[in-house]
Amino acid sequence: MIRLLTALMIVAGLMFAAAPAMADWDQTQGWKMHFPQMPNPNGWDVNFMDPKIVADDWECIETGYVEDIHFWMSSYHDMPCEIENIHVSIHKDIPAGTDQIPYSRPGSLEWERDFGPNQFTVRDWDVGNQGWFDPNFGEMEPDNHQQIFQVNIAGIDDPYVQEQGNIYWLDLSLKGDLVQQPMLGWKTSNEHFMDWPVFRDDFAGGTTEWQLLTANTPFPPDILGGDMAFVINGNPVPEPGTLVLTAAGLLGLAGFAAWRRRKKA
Repeated sequence: MIRLLTALMIVAGLMFAAAPAMADWDQTQGWKMHFPQMPNPNGWDVNFMDPKIVADDWECIETGYVEDIHFWMSSYHDMPCEIENIHVSIHKDIPAGTDQIPYSRPGSLEWERDFGPNQFTVRDWDVGNQGWFDPNFGEMEPDNHQQIFQVNIAGIDDPYVQEQGNIYWLDLSLKGDLVQQPMLGWKTSNEHFMDWPVFRDDFAGGTTEWQLLTANTPFPPDILGGDMAFVINGNPVPEPGTLVLTAAGLLGLAGFAAWRRRKKA
């Protein structure tokens, strides 16, 4: 009986575990944010190599797990590249106007994780005539590269639980061998949601303040055409009633199995 109950509980755990996530993402797989911010094939790539951090906001449309994070990137002048680490963090929102700062920005840290090469996949996505942008120096280089890649972090263990209606910020920063590879840039999107993306630098001696991506240029924020290209996905949190019904069903199965054994005896 004990063995049977243990086996049934394992089955229940598997039933409510997140379904195996596909590494790549396409729009048919759905999303758990306001809408997917798809890459602009003729947009810009914003340098987000460590110590630089680039962040963009999203609204949760269904309470659940942030199990899949997908974003698009390119490399400077299409040079061969390898990612050694992706640092990801999720923050609450500081609305525009707080502390007399006219744009919103990431607030308190909610969750962060580092992902090594065996924890994400990269695939070819598209090509287009794209520019390069470094926000620290306001450098904008049109016609810089052609290739677009999709980066997929899927099936995240111990994921963050987002709540419907809340605004969050996704922060990304990449590490690589800067001696042997070029810079990598987070691709811009055609879509725009709420406020504009921001950036800062996280040095060993301290962290700079969040600034709009175009803070060091004479251009308005919409010069990049939209926000950053990314999508959030994941499974919903099971309803408590569903868990109760499943437990009752498992107990019923256990009782039926015990009755069968008594009948055979």
